Amino acid sequence: MTSNRVERGVAVPLALFVLVVLGVLLSSTLWAAHVESRAGRQALQALKARLAADLAWPDIVDRFDSLGVSAMGLGDSLVVGSWLGPGEVTTDAVVHRLGSDFFLIDSEGRAAVSLSPSAQPVFRTQVVARLDYAIDSVTGLTTASLKPLPAPFWSGLPRAH
Repeated sequence: MTSNRVERGVAVPLALFVLVVLGVLLSSTLWAAHVESRAGRQALQALKARLAADLAWPDIVDRFDSLGVSAMGLGDSLVVGSWLGPGEVTTDAVVHRLGSDFFLIDSEGRAAVSLSPSAQPVFRTQVVARLDYAIDSVTGLTTASLKPLPAPFWSGLPRAH
């Protein structure tokens, strides 16, 4: 009878040990899934912020005349505005006149997430553009358009907090 008692005495602690090991494995797997999910949400918000910043400057280039950009004085800045885009993304844009024909378009996209302001994804794009003059072949009038310079003259970098 003593041998049966020894076997029963080992089975209960062994079963408890197996349950503890399985619990630790399950909790570590759930924690890893939570961290991965949070990182994915932050990456998505950062992508939304970048998209908002990248889409703002072409809009300013397209409607520069109606904004009064060409009437700005040298060294002046024009706050184009702040608007809320899809996915609760806000965009701020400012145009700076650098020279007689050169402008810096500075757009900043921010994802409106419920994180602390220091963890809020912010992306900033700066584009240098030049006034381009052409003569209309039909009317003979001079028309101006704003043309962005090629990629080495603009930057798109995450903003440091």
